[in-house]
Amino acid sequence: LAAAKHSQQQEHYNRLLSDLEREFPATKMVADAYLTRARWRGLQQDFTAAKQDYLYVLENFSTYEPKEDLLYEYGHFLYNAKEWAEAKNIAHIFLQTTTEAKAKTLASKLLIASHQALYQNGASAPAALAKDLEKVLQDDLCLTLAEKKQYTYLLAETRYKEKKYTSSIKILRELSQQNLAEPLQISCYLLLASNYEKIPSNDPLYCSYVEKVLALRPSHPLAGALHTRLFNAYLRQFQATKEKKLLIAAREQLYLAQEKNGPIKKNNFLWLVDHYYKTIKTL
Repeated sequence: LAAAKHSQQQEHYNRLLSDLEREFPATKMVADAYLTRARWRGLQQDFTAAKQDYLYVLENFSTYEPKEDLLYEYGHFLYNAKEWAEAKNIAHIFLQTTTEAKAKTLASKLLIASHQALYQNGASAPAALAKDLEKVLQDDLCLTLAEKKQYTYLLAETRYKEKKYTSSIKILRELSQQNLAEPLQISCYLLLASNYEKIPSNDPLYCSYVEKVLALRPSHPLAGALHTRLFNAYLRQFQATKEKKLLIAAREQLYLAQEKNGPIKKNNFLWLVDHYYKTIKTL
C-alpha cells in the first residue's frame, strides 16, 4: 500500500485496499488505509471521494482510536473542502465530547473559522456567529492573546452588523485600550467611527476616531474618502454650533481630501477654490 501511494498508483492502491479488507475486515489497519486514501484524495482536490472514505471509517469503525483526532481531522477536511456548515457541526460535536483543553481549543478555532466563512458568504446571521464567539471567549481555552483579540474584534463587528452599536462600542473601547498590533488598532478605530456614525449627534466622537486612524496611517488606502467624510462631519457641526474652528477644520479636511483624490462634490470643490482665492487676495 505504501509503495502504491508513493508511486501515485491509485488504481493499484484501491485493489490492494480491497484485498486487505477481505483478509482483515473491521481492523484498525484497514481504517488507517482508508484514511490514507482520504488524505491522498483530499490533496488531489477530489473532495467527494475523500469525504466518502472519511465517512466510511466514521460509520464502520466506531471503536477507532484516537476518535477525537479522527473527528477533528474530518472537520478540518470539511473546512478545506468549503463544506463549512458540516465543519461547524463537527466542531460542535467535538466540543461536546472532549474534555481535554488543547482539543477543545482546536475545535473552537475550527468552529469559529467555519462559522466565519459561512457568515462572510451570507450563509449565517451575525447573531449566530456572535453567540459562538461569546462562548469561545468565555471558555477557559488555550487561545493565544492575539487570537483572543482577533475574536473580540470579530464579536464587535458582528454586533455592528446586528445594529447593536452600543454593544459594539463597549467591546471596541475596551479592546482598543490593549496593546494591539497597528492593523488591528486601525480596524478598531475605523469600526468605532462607523458605530458612532450610526448614532445621531455623535459627530465629535466619529471625527476623533477617524483622526486617530489618519494619524497612525496618513497614507491609508481610504484616506481620501475619510478626509471627505471628516469634512462633512465638521461642516455639520459648524452648521449646528457656528463655531469658527469647526469651519476651519472642515476646510482643512476638504483640502486634504482633494490632495488624496477623495470624492468631492463640485460645489464643495468650488467653495474650496474660492476660499483660497480670497485668502491669496488678502495677502
